[in-house]
Amino acid sequence: MASLLIVDDERVMRDNLRALFEGEGHEVHISANGESAIDKFERFHPDLVLMDVMMPKMNGYAAVKRIREIDMRVPVVFLTAKDSDADEMLALSLGAHDFISKSEECGVLLMRIKRALERTAEAASRPEGGEVVDIDGNVRVDLSTGEVTDHGKVVSCLTLTEANVLRELSRSRGSCISTDCLIAALRGQGYACEDGMLYVHVSNLRKKLGAGGDKVCTERGHGYRLVRRPKTVT
Repeated sequence: MASLLIVDDERVMRDNLRALFEGEGHEVHISANGESAIDKFERFHPDLVLMDVMMPKMNGYAAVKRIREIDMRVPVVFLTAKDSDADEMLALSLGAHDFISKSEECGVLLMRIKRALERTAEAASRPEGGEVVDIDGNVRVDLSTGEVTDHGKVVSCLTLTEANVLRELSRSRGSCISTDCLIAALRGQGYACEDGMLYVHVSNLRKKLGAGGDKVCTERGHGYRLVRRPKTVT
């Protein structure tokens, strides 16, 4: 089973979550604030982080920002009482994989954590270099690892959701893929996604592609398109 890091300042919540996930056979580490969460993340290298937002010393957003500097691929799921669209957008912009309300049923929580772990395991099982997207001749993305390279140097790393957005855009072979079709494709892979969330993922993708970010184009009123690099004629 997986190793989980649960971060919440409420002792009852931590104890309940520990019992829930240990009952599923997972190894569980707990932390009461963002500062200790970073320390335990570096010590235990968990397979997934379940993070609260409002905590003393360091809130969940700041903690996840630091975790993303250490590891861009480990799934981070926010479990919080804050459930506004703005909170969710901020969480996704920081590289969170999911955003779950504390009011959700335990069964729903278990299912979404299971999906996050399965997606990570599936991505890790893909052979390195097996699925590379050439953005502009210099910028390339290995979808199996999420690594973005510019002139051969690693410059950033995509989250699983961002990598799947790029995968779908690449499959469209330069044609526009509608917002609805892109969202449906992501949902079919188990990702919770709405219009606003997709906008954030695409925005993050552009930033991480650096010099190649302008190749991800918005077709207003339609969707998104990955501009194909013209072939060199010799």
